[in-house]
Amino acid sequence: VREIAIHRFTKTTVGFIQRCRSLSLTPQQLEKRISTHRSLNSVEEQFLNIALHLYQAYLKRLNETGDEDFDGLMQHAARLIKAGQTKFERKSGKGDIRGIYYIFIDEYQDFSDLFNKLIEAIRSQKQDIEFFCVGDDWQSIYRFSGSDLTLTTKFEERYEDTIRIDLDKTFRFKDKLLDLSSTFVTQNPNQLKKTITTNQVSQLPAVYITSESVEKVLDKLKKKKLNQNGNKQV
Repeated sequence: VREIAIHRFTKTTVGFIQRCRSLSLTPQQLEKRISTHRSLNSVEEQFLNIALHLYQAYLKRLNETGDEDFDGLMQHAARLIKAGQTKFERKSGKGDIRGIYYIFIDEYQDFSDLFNKLIEAIRSQKQDIEFFCVGDDWQSIYRFSGSDLTLTTKFEERYEDTIRIDLDKTFRFKDKLLDLSSTFVTQNPNQLKKTITTNQVSQLPAVYITSESVEKVLDKLKKKKLNQNGNKQV
């Protein structure tokens, strides 16, 4: 039990520190947030106080050893670029950020404040740079690790002359599951309004409720698939 508790505490603390780093928080900023936060219970309050000390110790250790984590490298890069250091050199060659005309970004809904700071630093040195961003606010699931969905939902407010193209047809599932999932997702008021369609039609229910074990259900589905495919291997 003790080992499980230590593992859970370690995992939670590591995730907490990673999120603080992705938000570029200083210990002072974190302490201020904690002081204004209403904890649900004493356990949460104690954890936040301990995590603050661990975060301070972690940053102090990085500074003493000269090491850096990924988020720190991103912060450093953003600061250098914003200060005017746009030339870079690597094994594959060298270049200048001011010579970049287009930036393509995939999974934009998972963008964090830290990534956005890097992009804004690049824009400060290259005002006419153009972005091609692909993202779906319906698929945003990484807020726990620092992603900021408003970077997607308020994209058109932040960038002038934006052209938005909705890819409104899905090939992942059929109509019944699409209707069910869309009804659920569209309850969120903070989203980009869109209507998703599919050409795939199903005669079967979107959801089955059963008391059977997962293994039995999978075995039935496998046998059904084998019969449909003429007993070919699935």
